[in-house]
Amino acid sequence: GVNANTIRNYVSHIRKYLDYFGFPEVKSEMFFAELEIPNVFGNDLEPLTPEMFKELLAACTKPRNRLNLKFLRTNGCRPREMVQLKKSDLVMIDINGEEMKSPENITDIKDNPKFRRIQTKFRAETTKKKNARISWISDQIVDDVLKRLDEIDSDSIVFSEHINTKKAVATEVGFFQRIRKRLGKSNPKWLERFVDSKGRKGAFKYKLYSTRSMFITDCMSADKQGNLGHYLAGHKKYMGVYERLTPKKKLDLYNKAEEF
Repeated sequence: GVNANTIRNYVSHIRKYLDYFGFPEVKSEMFFAELEIPNVFGNDLEPLTPEMFKELLAACTKPRNRLNLKFLRTNGCRPREMVQLKKSDLVMIDINGEEMKSPENITDIKDNPKFRRIQTKFRAETTKKKNARISWISDQIVDDVLKRLDEIDSDSIVFSEHINTKKAVATEVGFFQRIRKRLGKSNPKWLERFVDSKGRKGAFKYKLYSTRSMFITDCMSADKQGNLGHYLAGHKKYMGVYERLTPKKKLDLYNKAEEF
């Protein structure tokens, strides 16, 4: 059940470890003759289509599950990043891209003509590469998010009921797996798996992370070079450290991407 790439990486690390501690045979042909390392085959990845995403939302019986899927779809973050967002990580932004003070009843901010969008601040310790970043919440779900913020305390988690990150992620992944199985009864495409050169079935083609791929791909409609989606999703590129956009410029790019 372990990915072929992962196995090859493990073997590589172990070889380096043994070589460092004086086992030169790990570099010999005899050593490799004793191993059966799996080949790595690339898959032709298939996108989660808008039609399939609508199916996914329609199958949700709980509003929270529907909100979380829409958030992942329009924010591009990883599930583990979403489930660690606290109320204090969501900031109200005005039409000039500046931070606004939230009213006592947060939903009342919709009546403020200067209010434009909610900014999400991903703390460094919650991200995969330990790099803090910002993104935004789509107009499609802003009302539901504001309502949720009014329901919770200032230090509460927004998109999960679990404080433990691993448990929170497992809950989201488990939900997707159950709903995928249910949808697969009427639409077999949901249950398609990748197949290797020997005809053996591997991972499912569609999983919770497909929403992240969907976001990044759609951002290419606003940015033909394909940098915007990766930038908002937290991917680094070569020499990207020299690209320092202002929050206002980032917001303008997100506004453009949201049209698609």
